[in-house]
Amino acid sequence: MIRLFDIFCSGLGLALLSPLFLLVAAAIKLGDGGPVFFRQARVGWNGQPFRILKFRTMVVGSDRAGLPITVGHDSRITRAGTWLRKWKLDEFPQLVNVLRGEMSLVGPRPEVPRYVALYTEEQARVLLLRPGITDAASITYRRENDVLRRTEDPETFYIQNIMPNKIRINLEYAARATVWTNFKVILATLGVLPPPVRVRQAGDLRAFDRVPLGAPAHLVTGDLPSWEVHPTNISLGGILLKPGPSLPVGSVCELAISPGSHGVDQVATEGVVIRTDQQGTALRFSRPLEERMFKTIEKLR
Repeated sequence: MIRLFDIFCSGLGLALLSPLFLLVAAAIKLGDGGPVFFRQARVGWNGQPFRILKFRTMVVGSDRAGLPITVGHDSRITRAGTWLRKWKLDEFPQLVNVLRGEMSLVGPRPEVPRYVALYTEEQARVLLLRPGITDAASITYRRENDVLRRTEDPETFYIQNIMPNKIRINLEYAARATVWTNFKVILATLGVLPPPVRVRQAGDLRAFDRVPLGAPAHLVTGDLPSWEVHPTNISLGGILLKPGPSLPVGSVCELAISPGSHGVDQVATEGVVIRTDQQGTALRFSRPLEERMFKTIEKLR
């Protein structure tokens, strides 16, 4: 049923949008005289490689002159490309990939081989899903470029934080996906509906300002004795501790949040230090907190 929906919508979309495609093609060609389309190798359904089709938004040869991800106001983006990316028009040629059966309208965004090679066995389950033009994770990380711009090492941050969380979101969504939920994802992509999933972005630096936390926590690292620390904010993906004893980036810590007299269970988890500065120490949890644990924490506010 979903495949029939994809064929109908992609065919209709290509027919209706053909005049717009001609205008976009003219804008790209007049901009720098380069090719209209950009084709790139991606890993698709069941791990099969294919070439994704987009309107070109970067200078010719940009895929060989930088990272596969874009960070902030990437200098490789053309003037026309800035406009196309803002309105997501560069993705529309992928309707051809949908007609071919290489992609679906809604599904995990296909990744480049360079990053797929880093998947764990659990993460590789996402390759059992047909990739798509849009998905719940892409909507959640709509401002991914801006997040990466604020990190010291964008690629490492993407691999260790954003990519795993995107995969988790997609696997959770796929377990309940229907034609109707896919239709709502499309409407959410167009801004007609709110995001289809409520996700605190694990690893996103902005995630640390989600929930103020007044309860004390106890931190253990290596063979050192436990000491009390005072968190400022917490999310599903990480916690920010008030300035105090600094820990080297990469330190693995065990964290226990004390319930005190609040009558709730103690929350214990493990984290890795990803940042230490004047704002405090930021720990990214090794595994995002479960909603049940997070609700317990919310009672401590």
